[in-house]
Amino acid sequence: MNYKTPGAYVEEISKFPPSVAQVETAIPAFIGYTGKGPKNDPTRITSMLEYETLFGKAKNETFTLTEETDGSVTATVTPSPFKMYYAMQMFFANGGGPCYVVSVGAENVGSEDVYPADVDFDELVTGLNTLLKEDEPTLIVFTDAEALPTTKPYQLYSLALDQAELLKDRFVIMDVPGNSATAVADFRTNVTSGPSGERLKYGAAYHPKLETVLSYNYDAAATEINTVDLETLKTTNSDLYNKAKKAIASKRVVLTPSSTMAGVYAKVDSTTG
Repeated sequence: MNYKTPGAYVEEISKFPPSVAQVETAIPAFIGYTGKGPKNDPTRITSMLEYETLFGKAKNETFTLTEETDGSVTATVTPSPFKMYYAMQMFFANGGGPCYVVSVGAENVGSEDVYPADVDFDELVTGLNTLLKEDEPTLIVFTDAEALPTTKPYQLYSLALDQAELLKDRFVIMDVPGNSATAVADFRTNVTSGPSGERLKYGAAYHPKLETVLSYNYDAAATEINTVDLETLKTTNSDLYNKAKKAIASKRVVLTPSSTMAGVYAKVDSTTG
């Protein structure tokens, strides 16, 4: 400091480092399939409503409804492998905030939600690579990786860990594929520390799956019981219609835990730091 007049001056010198600006560090990027929206373009959102506006709803599941002899209704469903919508619901319900969505797969035409036939390894890798130029995301989550065949989920997680190790500004939240007794051991065998021996410190894996409070999406006009679709049944037999709806609602979404944990990470980040 330049002093222009003679005299005695007291100058305090700070012994502490400059204060750090408070920023959000738990900002996940979700990579998976959506019904519509920009493809392979990391898109920042802050709410479930914003997600639905840009990327649509969950794929409509196919339910088989049976009216039993006692008048009750039972439902069976084989869920599709596309879980992004439900994963986002769990993320926001568990404290999630700002995040990125990377929608992979082919472009759809029009406003109707369109999903591909299956989950593809190369498409998920392409989605992962779009994050290389993004600075804000600090967490990587794959919502549909479990549907990949055999060792492909492990290969995908290994590539994500490589990216995290390379950039050193992000962390991978992984799901242990399957619920078998050997699932965890298989994961430990197939997801390794990599050539550097340091890769595993950039990720964490969670197990087992969660039975959520969410219900599967479906199309009432395409869901039948006794050869009558639910849309029609709503006005012709309200009692049977309500039983059918209750049976469908009883089939809760089973989800891998990574998206839920991402919400917990975000909540801890915003409340504790």
